[in-house]
Amino acid sequence: TGDFYFNRVSNKIVAIPTKNLFIWSMLNYGQVDILGTDVNLDFSYRFLKKYEIKMFGTYSFQRSLDMTDETSKTYKNQIPYTPLHSGSSGLVFVTPWVSVFYTILISGERYTLGQNIPQNRLDPYTDQSIAVGNDFKLKKISFGIKLEMLNLANVQYEIVKNFPMQGRSFRIKLNFIW
Repeated sequence: TGDFYFNRVSNKIVAIPTKNLFIWSMLNYGQVDILGTDVNLDFSYRFLKKYEIKMFGTYSFQRSLDMTDETSKTYKNQIPYTPLHSGSSGLVFVTPWVSVFYTILISGERYTLGQNIPQNRLDPYTDQSIAVGNDFKLKKISFGIKLEMLNLANVQYEIVKNFPMQGRSFRIKLNFIW
């Protein structure tokens, strides 16, 4: 599937973190022109009746430009914390006993303030994860377990400036439905 869009937004509110992650400032951009596309791909293939491979991918291009004031230093600059390119993809191998998951998230460079200068630039990042798990049913009770390794490559990155994301981590998810 795919979408193409153009939006002209008046009074676009953008939240910007301050030195404290719990206190954010709101900026009002008088006019923002947004040109973009979103593309989604899904594929699955079942074989030997009980096995399946699933793949998915998403890509987003979003040019969000401040068009408020031609005399401003931020005129025609990408608005803060909005990457031009982003996406994700994944692969799942399903068996009757266990499912194995691999996912990757990608974000292009972003700017922390309206002026697109090197000092305001946040580097692009890639975050990969793997997981193993399955759901089971025993009479009227459904339960599942999933073991995950997040940030597989132990990449150091920031989604918000000066607040680094954690490195490699592990998580166990349990769910019960009765």
